[in-house]
Amino acid sequence: MYLSMAKAVWDYFCRRYSMKQDMSSCYDLKRKIFNTKQGSLSVNDYFGVLNGFWIELDQHHNLKMEFGKDISTLNIVVERDKIFDLLAGLNTEFDPIQVQILGKEKFPDLNEVFYIARSEETCRQAMLHEHPPDVSALVARKTTRQGPPPLSSKNGRDKFCCEHCN
Repeated sequence: MYLSMAKAVWDYFCRRYSMKQDMSSCYDLKRKIFNTKQGSLSVNDYFGVLNGFWIELDQHHNLKMEFGKDISTLNIVVERDKIFDLLAGLNTEFDPIQVQILGKEKFPDLNEVFYIARSEETCRQAMLHEHPPDVSALVARKTTRQGPPPLSSKNGRDKFCCEHCN
């Protein structure tokens, strides 16, 4: 390859290795985004995976906007798509916050949605790990006493008695 000018060299490499208009790569990235689910990942890690795909997909878009209003409108649409991607892949335990976010009068931005999901995850972890229930308080057993037969309920099942009280 013998090119006389530096610009010609750069143009050559841009054409050869450019990701612009590579529809198969765009399709593959959209498929990965669609199929990405939170699963065992934390909200933070799940968001990081999606964000990596979004950044790569943004590099494939070759949009040249001329007016400020066009740019802001497109940015809103793209950000809403990202929010929908994020919400769609969250685990079912986050369904209540999905309803909360989608029902807001003023639709939040992506960072706010991420913050809400991460805060919910942090609260759930704090509640689950700080106060484990006292297992002994939840144990009951059927008494097997010598003497009169156990009390029966209306449905024919034996009643359970607490050993501490009886």
